[in-house]
Amino acid sequence: MPTNLTLTRTRVCDVYVAEQAAADDVVFGGDPSGAWIWPAETLRPDGSLAAGKFAELVATNGSLADLVAEIPTYPIR
Repeated sequence: MPTNLTLTRTRVCDVYVAEQAAADDVVFGGDPSGAWIWPAETLRPDGSLAAGKFAELVATNGSLADLVAEIPTYPIR
């Protein structure tokens, strides 16, 4: 996985995520409610696009279990 990524935290809600995702260097925005945004395609959550991106990720990079194992976990309150 790339190591030159940065994380920006926003308030929870697709509106706030989309505001930050509009910046030129953002490739993905998401929140715990399931609003996933790919700003190159749209600044709105799109379930069909998310499903396609998810399938592409697994097809390109291997099993979901292996990919998830690499991600640190953070509690959500």
